[in-house]
Amino acid sequence: MKETAKDYARGLYMLAAEERSERQYLEELRTVAQQFDSFPEYQQVLSSPAIPRRERLEMIDRAFGEAVSVNVVSFVKLLCEKGYITLFHDCYDEFRKLYLDFTGTVRARVTSAVELTESEKIKVQEKLYTLTGQSAMIRYTVDPKILGGIIIETDDRIIDGSVRRRLKEIKEVMNQ
Repeated sequence: MKETAKDYARGLYMLAAEERSERQYLEELRTVAQQFDSFPEYQQVLSSPAIPRRERLEMIDRAFGEAVSVNVVSFVKLLCEKGYITLFHDCYDEFRKLYLDFTGTVRARVTSAVELTESEKIKVQEKLYTLTGQSAMIRYTVDPKILGGIIIETDDRIIDGSVRRRLKEIKEVMNQ
């Protein structure tokens, strides 16, 4: 099923690229994803064969017709028609990956024990650019369990500069 999601995402991305609207489509797909996350039963209703297809498609028009472009609405309707609406989040993830790849952007998650200041976030952004040669789209999270420092995760690497990891290393040395 993952391949199906990739195929549909590639098709939509090609259309978005042709229109030079990649970022707009990404934001609109995020809007749809947020609605599905907020109302998980909605996606179940859209996949129910007990509801006539015409009614399910009309539900999509009512829910998203004003919020997103015609092509994104058509994409959601196509997934519904083909019985793939449950793959929407996978399609969204694949579209986002394509967007990041084509724009030369790396995804990263930065976890810190406390909220980072704006100047610290800028330093993290610069460090990621130095390490990857790409600009970064960063999601910041706070986890007091790491005690201090930060953990940076990208698609292909993890840099663990947390105090928790350092304490664990000291404990292992002491136990030897």
